[in-house]
This record gives sequence, structure tokens and C-alpha cells, in this order.
Amino acid sequence: MATEQLVDAVVKLLATMVLLSNVFIILALLSKPLKIEKYFQGFWENAVPLAFFVALVSTLGSLFLSEIAGWVPCKLCWFQRVFMYPLVILLGLAWWKKMKNVKPYAITLAALGLPIAAYHYGLHRFFFTGFIPCSEGHTCNIVFVFQYGYITIPFMALTGFVLVLLLLWKAKK
Repeated sequence: MATEQLVDAVVKLLATMVLLSNVFIILALLSKPLKIEKYFQGFWENAVPLAFFVALVSTLGSLFLSEIAGWVPCKLCWFQRVFMYPLVILLGLAWWKKMKNVKPYAITLAALGLPIAAYHYGLHRFFFTGFIPCSEGHTCNIVFVFQYGYITIPFMALTGFVLVLLLLWKAKK
């Protein structure tokens, strides 16, 4: 029973982080028309460590859900992991070693993971017909998480990819 309570608590924490990230993304994208750009300068100046943190939390969250909660990741989840997990190493090294040349690689990984997460979210919320076959006995349209009326696991990944892209796109040199 303690594991179930832990899973519920972690899912709520992750969903709340996604909700706050969604607010951040919207405000950041609207910062110029809202004339609040100056409030985002600190984020852009620390974009690499923040993007690393996003990738790390995304990776640890997905590992928690599969290894602790016992939820079997579908094929689309694995594809999303293929693009998120290396971001932890790439962005971690970039932050640690002050490497300037990793931005295009990190942006490429996030840009490749984003449409997979968006498609997977579409399977969950808009009932797209799946053209990507999933694991036998485990379909990609099983919804394990549904928080705040819109947040699912693929939406969590989608938010992670969007946040990494936004941070790296706006990053100061």
C-alpha cells in the first residue's frame, strides 16, 4: 500500500511540475507582447543547467513509473526515452565542462522526440488511429496518468521536449 501512495504522490508532483512548466512556456512565448521579457533573462542565462534539470527529471520520472510503479512502457514510450535519456548526459556534460557546441545536438534530440510525444498524446486524448504497432499485449493508448484534466505521461514527455527546446533556443551564449 505504501508503494501505491508513493506512486500517487510522485505522479501528482510530476503533473504539478508539468502544469507549472506549461504556464512558464506560455508566459515565455508571450513575454514580448506582455512586456515581461526582463523577467525571463535569468532563465535564458542559465538555460543549459535548466534544460539538464528538465531532462534529468523527465528521465528519473519515466524510470520511476516503469521500475517502481511497474507500468510497462509501450513502444512509443521507448522511442521518447531514446531521445530524452541522452539529453541528460549531453546537457550534463555541456554544463559541467562549459561546452558551447552541444546546443545543435540537444536541439536535434528534443526536436525528434517532440513529434513522437505529440503523436502519443494524440492517441490518448484525441483517439488517433495508431499506425505505429505497439508491444504485443500492451497498446500505446493505455492511459496510466490523467491529471488536471489534460496531463498524461506522453504529455509530460511533450512538455519536457518543448521546455528543453525553448530553453536552448532562447539560451544566451
